[in-house]
Amino acid sequence: MFEPKQKIALALLSGGLDSRLASKLIADLGRFLVVGYHFHHPFSGAPAQERIRAVKKAARDIGIPLIIDSDYDAFIEMTKTPAHGRGKGANPCRDCRIFVLRRAKRILSSMNGHFLISGEVLGQRPMSQVKNSLNLIEKQAEVRGVLLRPLSGKLLPPTLPETEGWIARDELLDFVGRNRKRQFALAEKLGIKDYPTPAGGCLLTEKAYSARYYDLLKDAPDFGEIDMESLKFGRHFRLESGIKLIVARDEAECNLILERLSGTFWIATTVDIPGPFAALDREPTEQEIMLVGGIVAGYSKAREFAEITIELTSPDGAKIRKTVIPQDKRDFVKFML
Repeated sequence: MFEPKQKIALALLSGGLDSRLASKLIADLGRFLVVGYHFHHPFSGAPAQERIRAVKKAARDIGIPLIIDSDYDAFIEMTKTPAHGRGKGANPCRDCRIFVLRRAKRILSSMNGHFLISGEVLGQRPMSQVKNSLNLIEKQAEVRGVLLRPLSGKLLPPTLPETEGWIARDELLDFVGRNRKRQFALAEKLGIKDYPTPAGGCLLTEKAYSARYYDLLKDAPDFGEIDMESLKFGRHFRLESGIKLIVARDEAECNLILERLSGTFWIATTVDIPGPFAALDREPTEQEIMLVGGIVAGYSKAREFAEITIELTSPDGAKIRKTVIPQDKRDFVKFML
């Protein structure tokens, strides 16, 4: 582990521009060992490996080492009953921030580190970056005074690095609000390039994903990582009987269903005629097979046929074939989430 020959700062690094700017501002002072910290959560909009590659590149560009952390099970549980509410979607932004900061603080302590760095900008996000929320998050995460927000530091109370004389207030900035022109200008000045366009980066902020999330939470409140992963792709249907159906929209999603859901979900597809793969979250009854098969066939090239054969594969590999009647999309759109 790191030896405290100089003051150590752990910088929360999301891969976005603001966290890069905050990390580089402090690293460029030359007085601290800045270490990047990335918590990868299961609701990232980008695939896990793509997101992690971007964060690793950001750390390399800044010139700092990087710690990557995750705990999908604990994070998923946090989203189910957030203590501090949700945003417009299913996003528990305050609880998310508290969760990540608590973990970061534990790692900082294990490094014999001195303070945390965050790229938060006062007033940029309506739920988690207004003053009341910043104060609440600091208190609940027990990081008050230890957490430095360099981009808005001049507008916030002094933290440990200032009160101990490690950093002067005029080395901090006074960014505020949602306009990002100053961030772009600072990125150019610091030589930071190839950063992603501004975005939330969390699927729980998206309307369609949130609807699927709430449906899953209602139907299976003890859901886990595989269930959550299934929300990221396909057309989603909740049939009147309660069974969940996911139908791939293209070849890439067919591959995702096979790669990620086989062995846990039932898998259905057409036989002899090109059609999509679909996944069912539980064993279907005879009546459900007919309806599911009809929906799958309705999205295949067999939709003009009087009847076709579909094949269902159970999680343990057993196969069932049934002859079904393709359904008109107008008849099952009511089940779509």
